Amino acid sequence: MPGSAVKVERDMYPGINAFVKFVADSVSRHTLGRDGKPRARSIVPFEKTDVNPEGADDLDRVDHMVTGCPNVGPVIKPDYAVALCLIEAKYGQNGQTDAYAQLVMYSRNIYGSQPHRRFLWGLTVCGTLVRACLLGHDKIYASKAVDVASPVGRELLVGLFVNWSLCESTRVGYDPTMERDEKGEWTIKVFEDGKSHVYGGLEMVFQSYSLLGRRTRCFVGTTKVGSVEKEVLIKDCWPHALKDPADRLRDEIAFLSHIKDTLGADANLAGKYPMLEVAGLVQVPGRGPANVDDTTTAAMADLVMSDTAPPDAMPLREHKRIAMSPVGAPLQTVDSPDELIVAVCDAMEVHTEIVRRCGILHRDISINNILVRRTGDMVGGMLIDFDNAIRLDVEHVAAQPDRTGTMPYMSIGNLLQSMVDRTALDDWESCIYVLCWLGTIGVNKEDQRYQRANTKNTIYSIHEWRDGDPKIIAKKKRGHVGSLANFADAILDELINHEKYKPLHALVKSLHRALFFNPGASPLCHGCRADDETLEELQNGTLPLEKQHDAKIGPSFTDPFARRAEIADKIVDDLLDTLTKARDEAIKRLYPTRRETISE
Repeated sequence: MPGSAVKVERDMYPGINAFVKFVADSVSRHTLGRDGKPRARSIVPFEKTDVNPEGADDLDRVDHMVTGCPNVGPVIKPDYAVALCLIEAKYGQNGQTDAYAQLVMYSRNIYGSQPHRRFLWGLTVCGTLVRACLLGHDKIYASKAVDVASPVGRELLVGLFVNWSLCESTRVGYDPTMERDEKGEWTIKVFEDGKSHVYGGLEMVFQSYSLLGRRTRCFVGTTKVGSVEKEVLIKDCWPHALKDPADRLRDEIAFLSHIKDTLGADANLAGKYPMLEVAGLVQVPGRGPANVDDTTTAAMADLVMSDTAPPDAMPLREHKRIAMSPVGAPLQTVDSPDELIVAVCDAMEVHTEIVRRCGILHRDISINNILVRRTGDMVGGMLIDFDNAIRLDVEHVAAQPDRTGTMPYMSIGNLLQSMVDRTALDDWESCIYVLCWLGTIGVNKEDQRYQRANTKNTIYSIHEWRDGDPKIIAKKKRGHVGSLANFADAILDELINHEKYKPLHALVKSLHRALFFNPGASPLCHGCRADDETLEELQNGTLPLEKQHDAKIGPSFTDPFARRAEIADKIVDDLLDTLTKARDEAIKRLYPTRRETISE
């Protein structure tokens, strides 16, 4: 049996293979239909072991994996696209922790390769002890260890493989609302009011490699509107279920519906935000709305190797799909910094309108959430993904400060979970970080290669915004943006030194000044900390009147972020004006023979 008398992991693989094949052959013999073909799912191993599987985004070698897909002939090299579960083996029982770590690390590739996968299974084999693992959205469970050197242990493991062979596809983690036709093309169903809308020609444009959380994936699909094929962007995700009806005010579908109703007639904003087409909860045949209760928890209860239920209930998540139009491309498909400026300006223009006319704050401005759209030879931008948005007219944001967004682009207040109200300024701060990031590493792959070839520096200040404790990242950002000199030294001097990047340099510098050192605000609102000398003058009554721009300024208002939040509308006007002027100049450079703007 696996691991019974071996000291090297690779010596365990033949025994694992033989065991899986034995069970598969036995199941096939006992489930033959009248046509002589097996009616059970065939759980078989791959012939090659300890290799880098097809479909990996890294160079890691997995010990073993099994597939549940029908095949003719031997299954040779492991392929993440058809993997049912991974197997990590250690020759000693003290290797359990490492086996778990590797299983979690490698399994993420299955999500990247299987668009119809809802949750994952895994096995660890340490000596003769085997554990089955269920990798869910919020937690990872492992069964009790069974010793396959004993008859009871082997019986339990056989039972697991038999269950995988005979159960419905949903219980091994597959989504029945996504199917592949005879040509190998995927179709997907999007549900609304109990009806399903089928989209074909599916192409994955955003993969999810995350084991935990929403696991958002995006596809481009097509449907016929009359005799015309229409493309839509389909978002597939698993947000937490909103149990309280009042929480529906924070539902992305509700946001998109409200935005459509409010801005749909404004031709100047068309194409700059996602227009809702169809949206709703995924309906699993025979079960109704799909959620974690009918997948992961139920599957765990069916795990024959476990003698106990999960120790605590997992958070309930809902499986949602949203079809939207138009379809955009990733931000880093721009051809130049000028195209980047145009795309970002369009996104922040509609962001401002959504805040002011819809009362919705986005709260997750990032590289992934601004798309590029092309109409003929013209370029534009689109703001997407309202997962983390909030209704400003209903909720007091600072009452329950949370941390939302993408780490490198989060505002300082967001990182610190500050009690200062979240305003549009937080998203504008994120916008500045997006421009700093792409201005430093390059707006596309070609410029990234140029940057690597023409600079000795490969570690930049912006890399300190990427990983680690949020409070430490906030401290780093304070140091980088808290003064004009620090910003020039830490950020501006590290932007790509090329003529075509000069307008982006100027824009980043102007936006930084307009946000953190707005000339229309009191000096107490400048930077990231109150100026002690100015505060002392204010307290002593010696601060000149020309410096007291805001009548509300007082000794108790020493937090620049709090002070700027109170005059956010005025600062947003300055920021948008700065960005719009930069867009108009970029358009002149991009289209010297054309005078009209994108919106015209």
